[in-house]
Amino acid sequence: MISEVLKTNTALTSLGLSGDPDSYSGKISEEGARFLSEALKTNTSMTEITLGCQSIGNEGAKMMCEVLKINSKLSKLDLSFNDINEEGAIVIGETLKVNKGLTVLGVDMNEIGPEGSKKIIEGLKTNNSLTALSLAGIGVDEEVDEDL
Repeated sequence: MISEVLKTNTALTSLGLSGDPDSYSGKISEEGARFLSEALKTNTSMTEITLGCQSIGNEGAKMMCEVLKINSKLSKLDLSFNDINEEGAIVIGETLKVNKGLTVLGVDMNEIGPEGSKKIIEGLKTNNSLTALSLAGIGVDEEVDEDL
């Protein structure tokens, strides 16, 4: 299992696990996110992870945010197409307030909505490391669009 390898491998810096948005097979889901997040808490070499279309949901997003709170080496994280809604966006926003290593974050095509978007924006107000944020298709309204 890849999560076991990540606990000891210091050479691997990028991991791409994007799935097919039209298929439910082969997705890591919440359980896979749990294994991956545990491995990343001790991995000091990983800088980039792409988890698009993996159905990790809010719980998986929360687990990845826990990693970001303690792992400052991770600089790029893509959580696009992952069934994350306002609940997950709130945690992402709180994490952005304390994380100092993330430079690129993708949360495209999740049902984050206006309130979740506002929480992410709040997190950006104190975050000085994020240089790229991708929010396409997350259901923002005019008010949030103006804030961005």
